[in-house]
Amino acid sequence: FRYSPPPKKDHILLLTVGRLLKKKGIQYLIMAMPLILKEHKNVKLMIVGDGPYKINLIRLVKQLSLQEYVEFRGHVPRYELPNLYSLSDIYIQPSLYGGFSASMEAMSCGRPVIATDVDYVTEYVHDGVNGIVIKRADIETIASSVCRLLNDEDLRLRMGLNARKYAEEVFDWNRIVRKWHEIYEKIIRGN
Repeated sequence: FRYSPPPKKDHILLLTVGRLLKKKGIQYLIMAMPLILKEHKNVKLMIVGDGPYKINLIRLVKQLSLQEYVEFRGHVPRYELPNLYSLSDIYIQPSLYGGFSASMEAMSCGRPVIATDVDYVTEYVHDGVNGIVIKRADIETIASSVCRLLNDEDLRLRMGLNARKYAEEVFDWNRIVRKWHEIYEKIIRGN
């Protein structure tokens, strides 16, 4: 997962990636889209993944007449994910609980992350620095957070660069291996 600046295109691309389950909270992101579109007509949402809740999400998109703005990409092979993150402008993780790996991948590609305050999200997403932390199932806050980043391109790009910098410092495999090695050494020595 490498950094690349968001490409210039005729729309802003919001992205979420994960198994399509009710607990992933994607329904709240979809419900936020009409509020976002009131302010910004050139926004599209790409949902990557499959799962048993997909039919409910498709039904919700139709009920809200969002077919023009929401794309269900389905399951994507892991090797294609970096390209999708690089095409996006903002990554959104609206989970009700658990799961954060896709947000780490988006950060590694230099995308600002809007994520719910579940599990250990606040250890990685530093609100206002490399992303925005929001409450679970809060449609208005999802919309206002997206609009905040859409209204301020400099902030959006700065948060994305901060996300990449953080990912390089914290998610680097060499650093992780060194940490694990230190832990094992302490265990072996009995410290």
